Amino acid sequence: MSKGLTHQGFARARGQGRFSRRSFIRTSAGAAGAALLATTPASIFAKNTESGLVTLDSLILTYLGAPLDAAGTASWHLAKSYDFTLNLESVEQPDLAFRCNAPDQLERIHRSDFDQMRSTLVPDAITTRLLRTELTDIGTSSDGTFDGAICLAMQRPQFEFSGTANRLRFRFVDVEVTLFIDVQTLMSGEPSLVKQSTARSFLQAYVTDPARLVEPRFKLLRSAEYSGRQTFDETVRLRGGTLGIEQAAYTSEIVESTGFNSDVLKRAFEKGKLLKAIFSSSQEFKSTLKASTTVNRSTVGVTRVYFDRVFKAFVIANRTQ
Repeated sequence: MSKGLTHQGFARARGQGRFSRRSFIRTSAGAAGAALLATTPASIFAKNTESGLVTLDSLILTYLGAPLDAAGTASWHLAKSYDFTLNLESVEQPDLAFRCNAPDQLERIHRSDFDQMRSTLVPDAITTRLLRTELTDIGTSSDGTFDGAICLAMQRPQFEFSGTANRLRFRFVDVEVTLFIDVQTLMSGEPSLVKQSTARSFLQAYVTDPARLVEPRFKLLRSAEYSGRQTFDETVRLRGGTLGIEQAAYTSEIVESTGFNSDVLKRAFEKGKLLKAIFSSSQEFKSTLKASTTVNRSTVGVTRVYFDRVFKAFVIANRTQ
C-alpha cells in the first residue's frame, strides 16, 4: 500500500518531513481459544517468552466537531501537548493481560507525528501525544442536515508485544499515516481508509444524542437561546496530572500480525480479529484547547456546547424552540 496520501482524508505520509498542500484531500461526503487458554498451565505461560508485531486498521483518537442540527462552522486549534491515554484488550482472549512497555519519558514513535510514554495516571496504559505540525488549525462545517465533524486518527498503527503470554508488554513502533477523516465517511458504510468494523465500533462511542450528553463524561460549557447568527469562543484548560475518571472504548481490526509462538497468542492476534482500545479521561500534560463556532439560525433555538472529557473534544448541540 502506498504511504502517501489517499483520497478519503487529510493524511501525512510516514517519513515525510513536512506536510505539503497535495498531501491533504477532504472527502465529500472464540470458544476453542477460551478453552485452550483456560486449560493451558500457568507455568507454561510464565516461562515461554513471546514477541511479535501487531498492526491495527486504525486508532481514532478524537473528533473535531461541527454544529449539529443547525447550519454553521467551527474552527479548531490543535493544541500543544494534546495527549490521549489508552489500554488495550484482546476481544478474542480477554483474560490476556497487556501492560505498557513504553518508556517513562516521552519517546517519538518512529518517523510519525506522535510520541509515547507510560501513563503515570492509569495502570498499564500508554499515553500518546500529537506533536506540533504545520497543520494546527482545522475548519468544520454543516448545513444542518449532516454531521460535519472530522476525526483525527492513526492509520495502521503498529504495536510490539513482548514478554510472557500472561504478562505481555506493548508499545508503539510505527504509525503509517496521520489521518483526518469525515464522520460522514465513517457513517456511510462505504469502503474507506478506516475499515467498516472499526468505524461502526467507534461510532458507538461517538455521542451526539442530547439525552446522552451528560456528566461525568460530558461537561456543559454554554447554553444560549437566540435567533440569527451567533459566534461562540470556547477555551478549556487541561491540568497535567488529571486522573482519568471516565472511559470510552471501541474495537479496531487487526490487519497484520507476525511473530508469536503459542497457539493462544497466534489466535488472539490473528488477522481479522479485534483489539479493544479503552480511552481514559486522564491528562498527563497541561494543555489548552480552543474552538470558535458560528451558528446561523432562522428561528429561535438553543445552542449547548459540551466538552467530552474522554476524547477531549467539543460537542455543539442545537435545538429549535
